[in-house]
Parts: sequence; C-alpha cells; structure tokens
Amino acid sequence: MSTKEEQLAERIYGQLKESLPEGSLGRVISLLFRKAEKEKKKVVVSLAAPPSPDLERAIDTKVKELFGGDAAPIYKIKPDILGGFILEGQGQYYNYSLDKRIDNLLKNERV
Repeated sequence: MSTKEEQLAERIYGQLKESLPEGSLGRVISLLFRKAEKEKKKVVVSLAAPPSPDLERAIDTKVKELFGGDAAPIYKIKPDILGGFILEGQGQYYNYSLDKRIDNLLKNERV
C-alpha cells in the first residue's frame, strides 16, 4: 500500500515526464531536490518586533545549536507574541516566548 505522498510523487513525476523536453527530467528533479534541501534548513523565528543586533546574534547561536550549523533563520514579525521568540523548522518547535512562560507560571500556580 502506498502513502498519499507516494501517490502524489508518482502523479507529479508522470506530469513532469510528459511536459518536459526529452532528457531534462533528471536535471529538473535534481534542482527540485536541492531546493527541498534548502527548505529543510530554514528555521522560522517568530518575534513581536524586529530583533536588536544582540538578540539576533543570540537567536542565531540558538538556531545553530538546536538545528545545526547550516540552519538559516528567517525572521517573521508576529505582534501577538508578548516577548521572546518561537523557533520552528525541520519538524521541530521551540517556544521561548513570554507567553509560554506566563502559561507555565499560571499552570504551576493552580497546582
């Protein structure tokens, strides 16, 4: 039994094979693979406001520590975050936001 991803890959492969000039399918697949590899290395950093140079250096260090030296941070501004930052990439999620700290404090207070 094949997965949905495998079925989709088969369908895309067939469409590419039909629409591309003879001999170019391998090159296109190679280019797509390289693009996918670059995407895997991206780490989205969500913050309330643009980071100061010091915070940016600290975040870059944390990104490299958690995701590897070739990880590339991409900054997204999300005003609903009270402070701190959230890291998402490579199937991982790290929440260093003030919101999370407040939630943890409230959970501990209720116990």
